[in-house]
Amino acid sequence: MPTDLPPLPFWQARSWWLTVMAVIAPVLALLGLDWPWVTDPATLDAIMQVVGGVSAAVAWRERINPKRRLVVG
Repeated sequence: MPTDLPPLPFWQARSWWLTVMAVIAPVLALLGLDWPWVTDPATLDAIMQVVGGVSAAVAWRERINPKRRLVVG
């Protein structure tokens, strides 16, 4: 990892928040908390697949051409 890049806390990276959403949404569904705009479980599954794909693409894009160095803190 290049050390000459300016630091960026990991929680400020776009891919971090997409990953958090991809983890939280199924957990909420398992707990029985309904999303007000999604009533069909198949629709929720499709949305989560799209979120997972977008999250992976954004994380790949951020790391293929880094503008900042991810740091803890």
